[in-house]
Amino acid sequence: MKGKSETSRRKGGKIRRTNTPEIQRRSFRETLTVEQMMKATPKCFGRSITRIRTTIDPHEIYKQKRLILRKQIPLPSSPIPPASMGCGLANRRPVSLVKILSPQEELQVASHYGSKSIPPAPHYMLTESHKSSLRKLAAMYETQNRFDLSSVVYEKLISSYHDMESYQAMGLRYQQCTPRDPRAYLYYLVLVSHFQNDPTMLTSLATSFLNGKEPNVFNCLSFRILTACHELGIIEASYTLGVMYRDAIYVKKDGKKALSYFQHAVNRGSHPSSLNNIGLMYSQGFGKTPANQELAFQYIKLAAELKEKKGCFNVALLYEIGQGCERDLEKAKEYYKEAATLGFKLANKHHKLVSKRILIETTCLGQF
Repeated sequence: MKGKSETSRRKGGKIRRTNTPEIQRRSFRETLTVEQMMKATPKCFGRSITRIRTTIDPHEIYKQKRLILRKQIPLPSSPIPPASMGCGLANRRPVSLVKILSPQEELQVASHYGSKSIPPAPHYMLTESHKSSLRKLAAMYETQNRFDLSSVVYEKLISSYHDMESYQAMGLRYQQCTPRDPRAYLYYLVLVSHFQNDPTMLTSLATSFLNGKEPNVFNCLSFRILTACHELGIIEASYTLGVMYRDAIYVKKDGKKALSYFQHAVNRGSHPSSLNNIGLMYSQGFGKTPANQELAFQYIKLAAELKEKKGCFNVALLYEIGQGCERDLEKAKEYYKEAATLGFKLANKHHKLVSKRILIETTCLGQF
C-alpha cells in the first residue's frame, strides 16, 4: 500500500512481510548517521542495514555489522559510550564514595560535557587505536619539549574522547601559566567528578593539584579531597594532610595536628615517610612539646628498617654525631651506603667523608 514501507524476506521458501518502523518510515535516499542507526532495533540493524543508502563509508558499516554478528563487541542499548571509556559522565551519576563537589561545581562539569560532541558507541570502540596513537604522539612531543604541539594533541584527545590523562596533563600545564588559565580548575573538576568513587586515585590527584602555600582554589580543592579520603582510611591522604599542617600549606602551621595525621598513617600501615617525619618532629620539638632525641632516634630507625631513603640517611647522621644513641661510625657508614643505593644522592658524599674519618681515627689510634 502507498504510504507504507515494507521489506520482503524469504524464509522456508515463503515470503514473509515485516515492518521495521524506525528505519522503514524513512526514505531510502535519506542520509542517516551512525547514531541514528544505533537507535534502531537490533533486528533491523543486524540484517537490513546494508539495504539503506547512506553517505557513511560502506566498509565501516560492514565492519561494524560483522563484529556485532560475531559477538566481538556487544550491541549497545544507548548511543553514549560506557563510563569506563572516560566519557558520558554528565549522563551518568554513580554512587559516590566521596562527596567533594558542590552543586555549582557539578553543574559546571555537566555543562562542560554538554558542550562536547561524543561519538556514538560502535564508532568510539573502533577508534581506540586512534586514541592510543594520539597518546603516543603527545608523549613524543613531550620528550622533545615541544609543548605547543603536545597541547594541541591533548586538546584533541579531550574534545574527541574525554581522555582523563589529557585532562590531568593540560590541567597541570594551565595551572603553571601566568596569568593562570581558568581551564585548569575546570579540568580538575572533571577529574574529580570522574574518579569520585576511587579514593586512592583522588588522593594522588589532590597531591598533584597542590600549588604553593598560599590559599587558592587548587589548594582548597586538594584539602577538601584529602580530608574526605582521610576519613575513608587512605594512608597517603593522612600523610599529605600531615605535611600540609607541618609546612603551613593552605592551612595554619599546627604541629599537634601534623603529628596526629602522621600517627594515623603509621597506625594504618606503618607508613615509612610518616615514621621519618615523626622522628624529625621529636628531634626538633614542636609547639609546647620539647625535643626528645631518644624517641626521635627510635622512629627514624624504624623508617630506615623499612627501606625509606631519607630515614636511612637521617639515622646514619644520628649515628655519626651520636644524637639519641651512641656514636658509631661503622653503622653510620653502613646506613649511608644503603641510602645511596636507594637513590639519595647526598648519601654518597657523606659515605666518602665517614670512610675517611674512620681511616684517620684508626691510624691515629694505631700510633698510640
